[in-house]
Amino acid sequence: MSCASCVKRVERLALSVEGVVAAAANLATGSLSLEVATPAAVPQVVAALGKAGYPVRTQDLRLEVEGMSCASCVGRVERALKAVPGVLDAVVNLAAGTATVTVAAGAVGPEALAEAVAAQGYPARPSVDQDQSPVEDRVARVQADEARAMGRRTLLAAALAAPVVLLSMGAHLVPGMAALIDRTIGATGSALVQMALTA
Repeated sequence: MSCASCVKRVERLALSVEGVVAAAANLATGSLSLEVATPAAVPQVVAALGKAGYPVRTQDLRLEVEGMSCASCVGRVERALKAVPGVLDAVVNLAAGTATVTVAAGAVGPEALAEAVAAQGYPARPSVDQDQSPVEDRVARVQADEARAMGRRTLLAAALAAPVVLLSMGAHLVPGMAALIDRTIGATGSALVQMALTA
């Protein structure tokens, strides 16, 4: 929306959808407040605004849902979520025990969605990584895996470098170390061990 005419047009479009009781657009915040008789009107308003060139900002929220055991459970959870005002779509994954809910940005929070699902008998809670998209999730996992691998390589390098430092610099650090190395493995043996550890 960029002018008062846009505000009036958005309000008229919203009011033309069956089930919308009142609509008030705000040019300064770029928002639309709706009073609806049924939550099913919200996705219809979003579709009408999108067709008219006023796309609605959306947000995906994720919930962790417990207690689902069949397709019927999935259907009940999806219906409960879609009945919440501001919800545009809901997809439930039985295997993962999650629900991904698309809402009009700022219209409803994850806690309200979790309460709606819990009211149907399925304990739910907002996913801990609400602010991350699936791509960000994957990137974070890859970075964590790389950090763990680098940590393992660092420990291995330290374990292999310690004997090399002891053999090559031990005579400078500990009196009598050079004589001990010469008596036990000799200078050639010391060089071969160092070469094997650093190869």
